[in-house]
Amino acid sequence: MKRFDLSLLPCCGAKTRSGEPCKRYGSLRNGRCKLHGGRSTGAKGAAVIEPYPKSLVTTD
Repeated sequence: MKRFDLSLLPCCGAKTRSGEPCKRYGSLRNGRCKLHGGRSTGAKGAAVIEPYPKSLVTTD
């Protein structure tokens, strides 16, 4: 099994609170690490799709 080479990934480079660039590896898609916008948060679930109970929704 071939291992993934992390040196192929770019460094994140986002500015941290201390003013230095982030040293984590970024994603190939946008170059940012998962802390600075490089990964999706995933599906939100049924609570966001249907925020109100059906008994409260009127069909006027």
